[in-house]
Amino acid sequence: MNDVSTIKTEYFKKPWTWVSRALRFLMAILVLYLVDLYELEPGSNVLIGGYIFVGILAVFFLLWPTDELALDKNHLSFIKKSLLPIANKTTRYKLSEFKRIGSYNISKPAGIFALLVPVFNIHRVEIIFKDDSLKSHDLIIHKKQLHNILSKVKASITSN
Repeated sequence: MNDVSTIKTEYFKKPWTWVSRALRFLMAILVLYLVDLYELEPGSNVLIGGYIFVGILAVFFLLWPTDELALDKNHLSFIKKSLLPIANKTTRYKLSEFKRIGSYNISKPAGIFALLVPVFNIHRVEIIFKDDSLKSHDLIIHKKQLHNILSKVKASITSN
């Protein structure tokens, strides 16, 4: 991965990744606060469990891995990067073992939970290897960057 020709997404370092996570968390707090404010009697402590849940949700939003994709001269890497080091995971595949690769959007129309789980950029990448085995990875990644990297992978496959 230290090759100078490495192409890599850098979502983990982008400010909008963290701003969107913070906004989703604030939205969850706002909903819980409004329910507490308007639905319960004054002085009621019924939503203490709800506040504990929102605290757990905050930790979840901070530690949830960010999908990254990297391509170097010989490998395609699927990276899940988190603030918690043990949650980091990298899966590498040799380009020379690829027979075909493709992707498609698996996003579904957003429902009521769209604020908590954004589903507008989920793509499935499927790799067919020369031994006819199949691997697929679901990524939250921008379509343009995904197609840029996959076009380079396809060019590498056809040149072999």
